[in-house]
Amino acid sequence: MTRKKPKLLRRAQEPTALKIQLAALPKERLIEVILSGTEKYPDFKRELMVRFEADSAATLETIRKDIARAFPDVMDEEYSTSEIASRLETILKSVAEAPDAIKVEVYWAVVDHTLRELNEYGMQDFALEELAEETMDGLVACLAGKESLQPCKHAIIEALMKYYLRGNCGVMDQIYDTVEKLCIDQSDYQIVMTALKPKSKGDSYYKELLANLRKKIDDKKAQRKTLQQRPA
Repeated sequence: MTRKKPKLLRRAQEPTALKIQLAALPKERLIEVILSGTEKYPDFKRELMVRFEADSAATLETIRKDIARAFPDVMDEEYSTSEIASRLETILKSVAEAPDAIKVEVYWAVVDHTLRELNEYGMQDFALEELAEETMDGLVACLAGKESLQPCKHAIIEALMKYYLRGNCGVMDQIYDTVEKLCIDQSDYQIVMTALKPKSKGDSYYKELLANLRKKIDDKKAQRKTLQQRPA
């Protein structure tokens, strides 16, 4: 005997009472309800700003403030890195459909604040480290092949190298890996080489990194000179 397939409930497809009531509201009243919600719920306000005013300077400023507020004072008894990561993930999700130029600004703000926190206190924290790594990957994806974002990419490479050379957190390898992924042409590599040069004079590890970069830009003469360089 063949069993009959149960009929799917249609209730989920039917408009809810709330939806019906909102649809019946005059336009002016609906706007009031929405704006009231933005005053009470910052996440809702940010979602609307990204959807309707993504290119607005005010939108970016609001998001930057939200990112900064995600980091309470480390001495606060309610300080929680998992809670910080959760708040930042919510912000990142809100710009998932935004133009790449906006996402780069937001992604970098998250990476910058997170690396600053990790470096400031010499932390090794899974929640923040994982978030930093994933967001750096997002930066690489957004910047890939975007000629118009080249100045922004250069600024990010320079800032990442400062964090890398400071070396006071647990994601140093991931930072340098991100820098290498961002480097496409000689102007990108030059920023990294300029940052490494002072360190390479007294440290064989940094000297090797600098030599490898000069090899990548096909400057074999400079590569040999770097490897032959004696410690200062």
